[in-house]
Amino acid sequence: MRDDEPPRSPFGYLVSAAIDGALLWVVNRLPAWKPFFLLLDGYADVLWALNLSLIAQIALNVVLIFFHPPFFHYLANMLSSLVSIVALSVLLQVFPVDFSARVGHWANTFFRIVLIVGLAGSAIGGAVSFARFLRTLFRRPQPR
Repeated sequence: MRDDEPPRSPFGYLVSAAIDGALLWVVNRLPAWKPFFLLLDGYADVLWALNLSLIAQIALNVVLIFFHPPFFHYLANMLSSLVSIVALSVLLQVFPVDFSARVGHWANTFFRIVLIVGLAGSAIGGAVSFARFLRTLFRRPQPR
């Protein structure tokens, strides 16, 4: 991908916003559904972080539908990574799930590992997006 090309089409941003909107609905409906693995007391403590992350990602994708130069795309990716890091960190600290009753203790450990991998991936993705943002923002025009 060249730096002067938009990284995605507006339709891709629309699809991402719609998926995040569906996830936002599911995340807020989970307490009413009372799945076996969800600890409702702890979940109330992480819901704000999940909502923050998903709403920020929806807002960024909606803006990118109409305004998507490469520098802003990378800035939006970096901001999205930052709010994801917040949400994943809160999930790891509170850990409002318990799979041990039906699946086993190994499932709790596996889920923690998945959250840690997601946290590391978000941090790496945010750093890469920040570097690309700076590169596209401060690059010199190529002589023709």
